[in-house]
Amino acid sequence: MIVKETIPFSSIPLYSSLVADYLNDVDVLRPLHEGLPTPDRISEKAKKRSFPSEKRKTLSDALTRQYQRGGVNPPNLLGQLSDKNTVTVTTGHQLCLFAGPLYFIYKITHTIRLAEEMNRRDDGMHYVPVFWMATEDHDFEEINHCHVFGKKITWERDFGGAVGRMATESVEPIVTQMSEILGDSENAQHLSRLFQQTYAASNLADATRMLVASLFGDKIIVIDGDDRVLKEEFIPYAKKELLMQLTYESASNTNKLLEETYHNQVYTRKTNLFLLSEGKRERLEIQENGLYRAIDSGEEWTKEEIVKLLEEAPERFSPNALLRPLYQEVVLPNVVYIGGGGEIAYWLQLKDTFSAFQTDFPLLMLRASILWMEERSAQKLQNHNLGVEDLFVGEEEWHKILVKALPEEASVDLTQDRVAAEVFFKGLAGKAAQTDGSLGPAVEAEGAKVNAFLDKLEKRLITGEKKKHEILINQLNAIRAKVLPNGVLQERHDNFSNLYLKLGNGFFNRVYKELDVFGNELQVIYY
Repeated sequence: MIVKETIPFSSIPLYSSLVADYLNDVDVLRPLHEGLPTPDRISEKAKKRSFPSEKRKTLSDALTRQYQRGGVNPPNLLGQLSDKNTVTVTTGHQLCLFAGPLYFIYKITHTIRLAEEMNRRDDGMHYVPVFWMATEDHDFEEINHCHVFGKKITWERDFGGAVGRMATESVEPIVTQMSEILGDSENAQHLSRLFQQTYAASNLADATRMLVASLFGDKIIVIDGDDRVLKEEFIPYAKKELLMQLTYESASNTNKLLEETYHNQVYTRKTNLFLLSEGKRERLEIQENGLYRAIDSGEEWTKEEIVKLLEEAPERFSPNALLRPLYQEVVLPNVVYIGGGGEIAYWLQLKDTFSAFQTDFPLLMLRASILWMEERSAQKLQNHNLGVEDLFVGEEEWHKILVKALPEEASVDLTQDRVAAEVFFKGLAGKAAQTDGSLGPAVEAEGAKVNAFLDKLEKRLITGEKKKHEILINQLNAIRAKVLPNGVLQERHDNFSNLYLKLGNGFFNRVYKELDVFGNELQVIYY
């Protein structure tokens, strides 16, 4: 049995045409990025990336402070940031409960592997992997759950504002619930202890840092952008956004270009900043009268007042999804961003914006996409002449595939019977017409009735055969359900605990070993 295979994204309808066209380097998208991230192009980008020593010190000090605050030892990698030849490769994600869906793990592993691969290839440069926590997101309902063994675990609580600041004292019952679902195997006990330790941290940002550090050791640096010192670096850019609406102005032409063939992932506003306060993250709007207004509280500022607030309290200003990439590239010596399809889509909206802000635009790499399948399931598919790609079709097509997958003697096809009936009635109608011209149409009408009867009979026979082979059909449906739980890709639904209980650390080892850093296909791993 093979241990791994790949499937082109073009064979999977769940991937967007925009991502497919980006990977195929189509002409219309070329002005929107820096080229596909080949090793040579990454190396060239790294050698040109300028990042002043004072900014390196600011970054290193901020990260050290963040780790110490969260009770986690800073990784040794952090010390490399002071070197002028060090650049970063970065990914980011929301602070999902218990690490959320599987691609949380794949993103981080991909980033680690890319840095290691470039360090191996590129003498003289240092590549450091970074995980950017989306601590300032305010949609708690997007991150408050995970799926384990078909069960949805949800952390219910009232909260507004930046999720990274949220206290974790109310998560204890959810950790207990998770432990009960996991069971009492050795691997389950290990995960239970891990979750108990990490969510004992005071807030969700520190808990997530601790979780990532526990799972990946010191192989990656974790950064929290909700940091006053880092936001001081961003003041000049936030000021331009407030006063000149640079993102809105620069992205307009790009958005029009994308709308002709695709759709824009993120809506561009006049100002793409939020205002943080206790328990709130309010979008800032520029009113027709020139005042800046927080849309929830209704508080307003003049141009001079909003600039003063920015300079005195930069930590209160939070970039939205479109402006966050700029903030990230301002505070990091970054050369590659690794993201999912949706992230690549909104990064493609931003190249002109980066130019307007006179900031380096990174190379964009689609994160690795992985599907886990049991060997016995793969064998079952092979036994019935099916491939993994057959599982991704729509419901109607899948129904047809199921019928074809039935044993040969059970297949029902009355096509030849229809042809025979048609020939018979056509000949009979001809003979009847020779005797009595009015009989021809009557015979043809009877032939149509027989054809309709055969259609109904075929459907009933198919239904009967499906019942006879219900076990096989249920097995194939179960295989498909593991590949597409709730109709979405496995990696976008299942928590890593599902696999960790079966494989232990072998799960992480296999992901690390099998992940193809520069591959742009779905990677199927068998176990």
